[in-house]
Amino acid sequence: MDRIIARAVKWIGAVAVFAGMVYPVALGAESITGGVEFSADVVRTTRDGRHEQGRIHVGRGGVRSEALLNGQKVAMIYDISQKQVWMLLLEQKFYTSRNGVDMRPPPLPDAEDSPCRQRERFSCTQQGAEQLQGRHVLRWIVLVRGTEQVVPHELWIDPRVRIAIREQYGDGLVVELRNIREEAQSPALFTVPADYRPMPVSTEGTKP
Repeated sequence: MDRIIARAVKWIGAVAVFAGMVYPVALGAESITGGVEFSADVVRTTRDGRHEQGRIHVGRGGVRSEALLNGQKVAMIYDISQKQVWMLLLEQKFYTSRNGVDMRPPPLPDAEDSPCRQRERFSCTQQGAEQLQGRHVLRWIVLVRGTEQVVPHELWIDPRVRIAIREQYGDGLVVELRNIREEAQSPALFTVPADYRPMPVSTEGTKP
């Protein structure tokens, strides 16, 4: 079970994370997008061409991400006001939570608090405006200094929702949002349903 949780955090929390520079998407629409609520499919394409698909909802109640992990449907709910993260096993109707999580907004490359300001570590260059999935985006190239092989990371920032809707890593991994729909998100998406139970504590490997 711990392995499932670790994979969920790594996969679902990867949205809007690039080059180790940005914090996981873990805020509500007001903090992330300036109030624009939306939902989208999340497609993760590995360098060997495998596709993994999930879904994300950004609303005033927080952020909900969903994916299929080890054959199980998993959802992560992030609540900035409570500094809490929930993981839900949707078919088993179990949940687990983590309190006191410091979740900060992902700074855009040109923001005052962006790691791009650390010029000794990063080189960030805007390549200009493009159209991606019918949306206006700004393409950025990010280089991480101090590594043996400087490999560019590419970002396509959507000014409307104020996050990267496509990220291409130097190792070939691509994470992108597709079928973006700007609309109000149901508050129920960001709460643990009443019929869910706390996840049983694993006793695997313990001695009697």
